[in-house]
Amino acid sequence: FRLYLSLLDLGELERSVRVRKSTYPWDVAISFAGEQRPIAEEIRAKLNAAGYTVFYDFDQQHLLWGENLRSKLADVYANEAEYMLVLLSKEYPEKEWPSFEYEIAKDARRKRPKTYILPLVVDDVNIVGLSHDYGHLDLRKMTTDEVVRVLIEKIEAEETPNN
Repeated sequence: FRLYLSLLDLGELERSVRVRKSTYPWDVAISFAGEQRPIAEEIRAKLNAAGYTVFYDFDQQHLLWGENLRSKLADVYANEAEYMLVLLSKEYPEKEWPSFEYEIAKDARRKRPKTYILPLVVDDVNIVGLSHDYGHLDLRKMTTDEVVRVLIEKIEAEETPNN
């Protein structure tokens, strides 16, 4: 057994199997208006397939059932996710839950030492508290595959000790 362990290339193993370096339970929490659920599901599925943990409400119904949702979701978005992917749409600021989640995110962003909110523009929308010069991706100009690729690059770049 020791012989096999000595022959094992840990660097190669780490490259072939994603080893999480984050202390957060979730790599990404997705916030969206219900109209964008198909986009959120597609991004979640692609991130999960690549080995990333995603907080997505429908996947966590067993944890949310019977809980105070404001309290539980506030904890998830403020403390349990390394990044918050926000699908910005014209419906987003009009809905109760996305507005609540975004308020939590803005507060959490001020307390974090690195990037937290990752805006993904879905359509023409102006969000109070998010200036036009804030870095974002635009789903009108990219595919979900491209968005997921950039998001993975972001996560991996932030996990690298030299950054």
